[in-house]
Amino acid sequence: MTDDLLARIQALHDDYRRDPDSGRYPQAFRQLVIQYALPLRAQGTTWSAIADALPISSTTVRKWTGHAKPPATSLVPVNVVDDPRLPALPVRELCLTSPAGFQLTGLSVEQAVKLMGHLQ
Repeated sequence: MTDDLLARIQALHDDYRRDPDSGRYPQAFRQLVIQYALPLRAQGTTWSAIADALPISSTTVRKWTGHAKPPATSLVPVNVVDDPRLPALPVRELCLTSPAGFQLTGLSVEQAVKLMGHLQ
């Protein structure tokens, strides 16, 4: 059943790729991917392993099956503590990444502290 399903998925994908103006994937293709992915996921297969057999990304598989990660909506507080088990490394610059993936790089420690104070 799984091999047959994969063959049908690949055939639909090949048909879709032949038409450059096709836009979004057809609903029949999405349904076959969902039918293939959900039982494997229920057995503990990772999204990456499922997507490796498919012509689409693991992110797309997760979205189509309703398991997409919700977008982050705010910064969350963190505590930075010294770990005496680790060697001290010189800090030259920091990078602050927002929940949406926006990055500020090249910050000094003082600049990062000041920025975090304004964001709270």
